[in-house]
Amino acid sequence: IDKAEETYKYVLGVDPQDTEALSNLDRIYVSMESWQNLAQILEMRVRAPADEVELVELYARLGEVYEARLTDIPNATASFRRIFDGLDRAHEGAIQALARTATASRPLTHPADLAGGHVPHADLVERIRHPGLRGR
Repeated sequence: IDKAEETYKYVLGVDPQDTEALSNLDRIYVSMESWQNLAQILEMRVRAPADEVELVELYARLGEVYEARLTDIPNATASFRRIFDGLDRAHEGAIQALARTATASRPLTHPADLAGGHVPHADLVERIRHPGLRGR
């Protein structure tokens, strides 16, 4: 694996958008559970030429890596927002992820928060779908 990784990195040094090298490094880093390296490769893959369906899949994976593996909520949110804002407003996975990341990063400022209450998940999803709605 080390030699293959080295080879694909060399190829990316020559052509940073080489889709085969990016795809193979993606596979290698998943198998090694090298999440930070995988996030970097996925960031490169979303900048390489791809169709909309592939971009949605890549941003979803990137968001998942940031959220679940690296606990990097700001970058996870940014990845899911790219899907929702620019690619597919109806993408249920992105909507659900944005609700999760909003909950994870939401400061405790409402009196119900202090009393142990929370914003129901469905309310968060509606606020993401319809940003003009007023909630607490």
